[in-house]
Amino acid sequence: MEHDNDLNNLLKNRFAPQVPKDLAERIIFQAVSNLPQPARNFWNELSSMFTLPHPSYVMAVAIVIGLVVGLQAGDGLAMLGQDWSSFLDINEGGWL
Repeated sequence: MEHDNDLNNLLKNRFAPQVPKDLAERIIFQAVSNLPQPARNFWNELSSMFTLPHPSYVMAVAIVIGLVVGLQAGDGLAMLGQDWSSFLDINEGGWL
């Protein structure tokens, strides 16, 4: 019990700086000034992620890549289409 009283006396006698009268106002001002900007900035940030520096170059590269992949696939895509629709053929006696 004596230790508790010593601790209470120490806490009562400790140095506590004076709180400025405008502390609450300063805290509120800092909190308000650090709020994120409205949603329009979110959309600006989102659109800037997808902005292309030269869309014509990107379109040309996409077309070339599409042609190369399409020419190399050739009949492979037609066979894929046949395999995909084969389960609809009942006469085949497949999985049904």
